[in-house]
Amino acid sequence: MTPAANATRITLLVLKVVAAIAFLAAGASKLIGFPAAVEMFALIGLGQGFRYVTGTLEIACALLLFAPRFTYYAATLLAAVMIAAIAIERTVLGGSLFPPATLLLILVIITFLSRARGHRR
Repeated sequence: MTPAANATRITLLVLKVVAAIAFLAAGASKLIGFPAAVEMFALIGLGQGFRYVTGTLEIACALLLFAPRFTYYAATLLAAVMIAAIAIERTVLGGSLFPPATLLLILVIITFLSRARGHRR
């Protein structure tokens, strides 16, 4: 394995770990029903069922990031979730765009690197 390929593999692994930790924590807070998550979804106005769907999706995709065959798809789906999160922060919640934008950037890099490494099938 060339040094460049090794660096790409390590970068991809580190980014997947960072993203997985973030999405496992976020998804768990939604499924457990932390008061902040319940309040946020009440403000969004799509119902608490949407909180469960989002939390389940975040946890499932966080785990699928480590299945090479599904990395590209999981990162793409989570990127779509972050685009929606940015739109909701901007239009409804009025919070900081930094966390979802940072995660979106990480996911775009994961998508690019996993596709470049041939994990997309």
